[in-house]
Amino acid sequence: MKGKRLSNAAVVLFCKKEEKQFLQSEVKLARFLGLDKSEFLDNKFYRDNVFELLERAMSFLNNHLPIAAKIEEGKLQRTEIPAIPFKVLREALVNAFCHRDYAMRSGNISVAIYDDRVEIVSAGRLPSDIKVSDLAKQHESYPRNKLIAEVFYMCCMIERWGRGTLDMIN
Repeated sequence: MKGKRLSNAAVVLFCKKEEKQFLQSEVKLARFLGLDKSEFLDNKFYRDNVFELLERAMSFLNNHLPIAAKIEEGKLQRTEIPAIPFKVLREALVNAFCHRDYAMRSGNISVAIYDDRVEIVSAGRLPSDIKVSDLAKQHESYPRNKLIAEVFYMCCMIERWGRGTLDMIN
């Protein structure tokens, strides 16, 4: 709270009324046919609080990504192997929502599924003191939104050590 008003971070994190949510609190979700954006197989758009958007994005990914299965010797149940591990998708989405530049009114978080890849895009740039290549090696955590990052930390969604991208690569 700021005085008797909700902070912008509180609205982004907890507001349940779509009409009161910021334009920045959006997610676009699409499954495209093939390798480009010429034809949709599914297309969704939501405005909500970060936790609801995160749930909707994960659900969309789970509904549209293939899962292979095999029967292994000595096991009664089949072993399911997702095309992309859950923890990688989760980390990428949490990073997108936690580090999005909410000051940018244009742009939003988008999740695009193609036949050969998934692209998760979040509005904003990397901090000036970090390059994309730095994300593949040990680095500090650079939270863009300290209040949002603090809530994500308290909800056990992030660890604040800057190791999420390393986990995704591994």
